[in-house]
Amino acid sequence: EMQRSLVGSEMCIRDRLADAHSQINTEKAEARHSTAEIEALCDKLRLPSFKKYYLENHQRAEFISLAQDDRIYHLLHAEVLGRKSKRYLRLRREAELPGLICAQELESRLSDLHMTRDAFDMLLSGTWCAESAVLLTGKAGTGKTDFTCGLLDGLAYAGIKVRYYSYSMLMMLLSALYVSGKAEAYAMQLEQIGKARVIALDDLGVASQRPNEAGCMKDLLDLSINRGMGVIIASQMPPEQWYAYYGGGKTADAVMDRILRHPLQVKFNGDSKRSHGVQVIGGVDE
Repeated sequence: EMQRSLVGSEMCIRDRLADAHSQINTEKAEARHSTAEIEALCDKLRLPSFKKYYLENHQRAEFISLAQDDRIYHLLHAEVLGRKSKRYLRLRREAELPGLICAQELESRLSDLHMTRDAFDMLLSGTWCAESAVLLTGKAGTGKTDFTCGLLDGLAYAGIKVRYYSYSMLMMLLSALYVSGKAEAYAMQLEQIGKARVIALDDLGVASQRPNEAGCMKDLLDLSINRGMGVIIASQMPPEQWYAYYGGGKTADAVMDRILRHPLQVKFNGDSKRSHGVQVIGGVDE
C-alpha cells in the first residue's frame, strides 16, 4: 500500500510538471506584443542597432535558446557597438583627414619605426594629451602624414574628437586674421580649434613664413596647454632647427619652451615611399 502511494505521488508530480511546461509553452506561443510594437518602441527610444539585431535574430533557434539575460545582453551590446560605430564615423568625418589609412594599418610598420606595441597603444589611448606634444620628423615621403592620419583614426575610434590641419594653411589663416586686426575673429578661430581633444599640424616649415607666425603658434600652444589638448606636429626639419625657423628671440623661445615640455618624438628614416621608377611611354633621345 505504501508503494502504491509513492507511485501515485510520483505520477501526480509528473502531471503537475507537464501542466507547468504546457502553460509555459502556451505563453511562449501566444506572445502578448507583436514585432511591430517592439519596432515602434525601438524607434521611439532611438535604439536602431537594438532593433536591427532583434529583427535579424528573434526567430533564430540559437537566439531563442539563450537564457533571457543573455538575449538582453546581446541586444544591448549590439546597440552599444552601433552607437560607437556611428560616433567613430562622425568623428572621422569631422577630422577632415587627407588619407583613408586606419590605425590597424600602422601596426605592420611599427618594427620599421623601432616602436613597441606598448608605445603605439599609449599614443592611441590619448593619455599623453595633457602633458606632451608628439613630434614626427623625417624626410618627405617617409610616412609622416600616413602615421598622423592613422593615429588620428585610432583616437577617433576611441571616441576622442580630433582634427587634422595643414600647418601652412592654418598659419596663413591665423596670421591674416591677426595682422588685419580682427581680434574677435582671431579669438573665435582659436576657440574653434580648441574644441578638439587632439589636433595635428602637418608639414611645419615647408612654406614661407607668415607675418607673426611665431606669435600665432605661441597662442595655439597656450590654448593646447590650457585645454589639455594634444598636439601632433609633423615636419621635415628636426626640432633643433625650429628655433631658427621661428626667427629666434623671445617669441621663438616661448614657442620652443611649450613644444619641448615633455615631447614624444618619432623619427622617420629611409628613402621616400613616393619614389617610383619612371616608365617611358614615348619620345626620342637627343
